[in-house]
Amino acid sequence: MAETTSVAYHPLRLAQGYWAWLKSLLAGDADPDELLAAVEEWTPFRRYLEDAALQDREATLALAQEIFTERARLGAQGIPIPEAWELFLADLGI
Repeated sequence: MAETTSVAYHPLRLAQGYWAWLKSLLAGDADPDELLAAVEEWTPFRRYLEDAALQDREATLALAQEIFTERARLGAQGIPIPEAWELFLADLGI
């Protein structure tokens, strides 16, 4: 009998993990290649946030607020963050 593996999709956990990784890169002297990899993961991260908002909007908004406060540092690394909160939420799809 074949064994099956169930993989659960937890978009909020994925988004939180990505954000923790990105914050650690922003906090120190990150390897440029690793920082580039993090920037390239921004699009999937946005999808995680959009999906997470369907499951737990309050927690997703709290995470989005934390990210929004770092918009200057993110922008300096090539991640465009709108200046207005409402535009940022619209950009994320939440």
